[in-house]
Amino acid sequence: MIETPIGQIRQLFARANRRVIIVSAFVGAEALDSLLESARRVPERSVYVRWDLQDIASGASDWRSWDVARRHGVPIFACPGLHAKLYIADNKALLGSANATTPGLSGPPKGNLELLVLEDAGIDPIKQLVRRVQEISSPASPMGEDVALQDPLASDVGHHDRIPVWIPESDPARFLKAMAGEIPHNDESVRDRDALRLGENAAGRAEIRKATFNATAFRVVRAAFEGRVSPMGIPELRSLLSSQASSAMEGLSRETAERLCQWLGEFGENTVMVSATATTSAQLMPGKLLASERIR
Repeated sequence: MIETPIGQIRQLFARANRRVIIVSAFVGAEALDSLLESARRVPERSVYVRWDLQDIASGASDWRSWDVARRHGVPIFACPGLHAKLYIADNKALLGSANATTPGLSGPPKGNLELLVLEDAGIDPIKQLVRRVQEISSPASPMGEDVALQDPLASDVGHHDRIPVWIPESDPARFLKAMAGEIPHNDESVRDRDALRLGENAAGRAEIRKATFNATAFRVVRAAFEGRVSPMGIPELRSLLSSQASSAMEGLSRETAERLCQWLGEFGENTVMVSATATTSAQLMPGKLLASERIR
């Protein structure tokens, strides 16, 4: 029986004493967790992935991988244009076609038919590749590559064909009811459903939350709320999204910003919504999800 790629890599990592390096264009949370667990006793571990915003938005790379790496205490780096697949343990390396994802590492029939070849990690092509990857990489952020540099996205605010700058149109409570089949969809909820790529059977809050996290705004706010104790109002939300996602976010109308705030409070991790009163603007407060709703 042919060993699956994940079996090959885990065996190699389990024998490592000094260093483990993962180089993969795409990455999946479950696959990365398994690989890092097999190398948990190795003192020097690092992960290099392309971590392109479009890859994350499309699902080619799983945004939760950043959390997995952090939980293992392993730095994850973003390498622009990366397409190589390489797994190094001390002086040995497996190189070939398999990405660090479940399809890439599972093997047929559930996964892809891939190839990994064992080589000496000291040969020049491998040393040169690793050196080049390390030279052009930078620490990965929880929301993908530095989206503040992606000026072309600014013109797409409010358009639903670009998930990274998706802005909700519908009321979140009504959207949840429509997804659950309790009430009919209206035009706005249909557009939000399609923008989030949710099927009619995706009625659960956790499923909707996972889909919204493929939108830049939700990842940005989630990162901002880590360790936060004070509330966040709409002006600060606008400023945060303008600096981290797109400068066009600063120009969001009050109505649109409040709707986004409502969605973040309803489906954003570790945030709750404080409804506006006659004297108080809408705010986001730090909060905690029910354990059953966690998607990590």
